[in-house]
Amino acid sequence: MPAVWLFPSVVTTGGGRLRGRALRRDPERGFFTVVRNTRSIVFSPELPRAAVRVSVCGRLWEGLADDEGFFTVPLEGPLPLGTHDVEAFVGGEDHVAGRGHLHVVPPEGLSVVSDLDDTIAISHIGRKFRMVWNALMRDEKGHRAVSGMAALYRRLAATAASFHYVSGTPVGLLRRTERFMLRHGFPAGALLLRHWETEGLDISTFKPRVLGEIVRALPGHRFVLVGDSGEKDPEFFTALRTEVGERIAAVLVRRVTPEPRDAPRFAGMIVFDEAEEAADALSRLGILTA
Repeated sequence: MPAVWLFPSVVTTGGGRLRGRALRRDPERGFFTVVRNTRSIVFSPELPRAAVRVSVCGRLWEGLADDEGFFTVPLEGPLPLGTHDVEAFVGGEDHVAGRGHLHVVPPEGLSVVSDLDDTIAISHIGRKFRMVWNALMRDEKGHRAVSGMAALYRRLAATAASFHYVSGTPVGLLRRTERFMLRHGFPAGALLLRHWETEGLDISTFKPRVLGEIVRALPGHRFVLVGDSGEKDPEFFTALRTEVGERIAAVLVRRVTPEPRDAPRFAGMIVFDEAEEAADALSRLGILTA
C-alpha cells in the first residue's frame, strides 16, 4: 500500500513549501532494529511521479513527485498561526497515506537553525565505526542526547518563532529522528535530512544549500545558528553570516574537537563545552531571559 512521509516543515502565515516523499510501502518494518534501519536507509521503495494531495487547515493542495518520490507542495496564505495536522493522499485514493505536522509562524521573529549529530545527539561522527553502529544498530531509545541541550532549546522556544534541524542523517531515518526528538523533549520544527543518492556523501554541498533556503524562506527572521566543531559547521556558518550579516543574531559551536576556543575558525562565535555555558552567553546577549 502506498505511503507518504511528510517532512515536518515551517512556513509563514503568508505561505511556504511543504515537502515529503511518496513510497510504494512504508520501509520501517521488521522486528529487529537493524532490519528496520537498513530498510529505511538502503531499501526505501520510492514511488516515482506520484500525484500527491495534501490537506491542511481545511484546504487541499496538489503536488507531483520526482523520480525518487520526493515532492514539494507550495502552500498559499493566509495560513493560521500554530502547528497543524497534515494528511496526504496518493492519486485519487481516499485512503490517508501519510500524516504529519506543519508549523506556521509569523513573518518576522527569531528562529533557531540547529545541526543534529554531535550537537544535540551523540553520534560520534568523527569515529566512523561508532557512527555506522549508531545508524544501523540503535533506535531512538538507544541514541543518547547531548546533556542539557533539550532544556536549552526549550528555553529558546519561548523566544524563537521556529526551529529548523539540518543534518546529514539519511532521510530514511526520518521517523526514528522524529521519535528521538520527541523522546528527549526537543521543540518541534522543520526537519531537513539528506538523501545520499542524490545529495552525495559530501556534506559541503548539502548543508550550505539548505541553510540558504531557510534564510531566504524567512526574510523577516533573525537566526541563532547552533552546530559543533566536528565537521564544517563553523565554516558553513561563517559563509552564511557573510551573506546575510546582521540577520545572524548568534552563532554557537559545541566543542567536540581539541581545538582551543580562540581558534581562527571560531572567530565571532560562542564556543561551549556544556549547554549551561551556551545559555549564559545567550542571556548576556539578551536572547534568553531568566
